[in-house]
Amino acid sequence: MMIFYALFILTLIAIDQIAKITALKLLADRNDLPIIFGPVQFTIVKNPGAAFGLLKNRKTFLRIITAILIASVVIYFANLLVTETRSLLIRPLAFIIGGAVSNYLDRLRLGSVIDFLSLNIKKFPVVNFADIFIFAGSILFILNS
Repeated sequence: MMIFYALFILTLIAIDQIAKITALKLLADRNDLPIIFGPVQFTIVKNPGAAFGLLKNRKTFLRIITAILIASVVIYFANLLVTETRSLLIRPLAFIIGGAVSNYLDRLRLGSVIDFLSLNIKKFPVVNFADIFIFAGSILFILNS
């Protein structure tokens, strides 16, 4: 069971990282690129802060807090895998961990998180797959708690 979830989390990280690399390559010489389906477009935004740009001027603090939060969730997740293998919280936590680790890798490698999916809705943030994984995992976690 643990190997399955480790591979699942690694797959989520790979999906997000590959999508970010692809978006960066597609937009190397342009600002926006409409996507065929609906109001979604690729728009590169480098976010040095947390959600909505919070703490953008406190990079070291943000890295430390993020590492502590990820470690805490991983410990809780591992404990659930060992003690409650049928818990409805395991899958949502896997999504949260995959998204958080992928964004954290950006922060360590690039100094900022690469966001690239934009909805043409006023004041809607530009996001990435990791953000979607974290959001979906959080909603499922709340619903299953």
